Amino acid sequence: MTGSLKSVAIVCLASALPVVSAAVSAAEQVIEEVPILVSVENRTMEGGTRYKFTGCLAKLPANTITLNGCNTDYIMFGCDGSVGIPKAQAKTAFDAANLAFVTGLPLKARVTDQANMDGVCLAVNTQVAAAP
Repeated sequence: MTGSLKSVAIVCLASALPVVSAAVSAAEQVIEEVPILVSVENRTMEGGTRYKFTGCLAKLPANTITLNGCNTDYIMFGCDGSVGIPKAQAKTAFDAANLAFVTGLPLKARVTDQANMDGVCLAVNTQVAAAP
């Protein structure tokens, strides 16, 4: 897996929607205070074959995601707009994940299996958590 870290000045620390503002459906999972291990904008297989995963994702500790059909170690943000959320909202969520990654702060996110590319499920909103 190869990728590039997006290290830009981040002015927005959380997405527009609170992570736990509504009841969590059976198709959703809230991950709380999870460290981000890797934040990438591209994912490739050996040999150069490119996976389709909507342009940006983050690696989580092993077995963080427990939703059926979802990769247990990654979440995506939909940065290319192909999963039905606005690109600006996806970028805000991805920026929060990048902030968590570069600062070592934990991330909170609501993840849904209703948008799934190659087994990587969508984080519909994210927040950087306070230092423990």
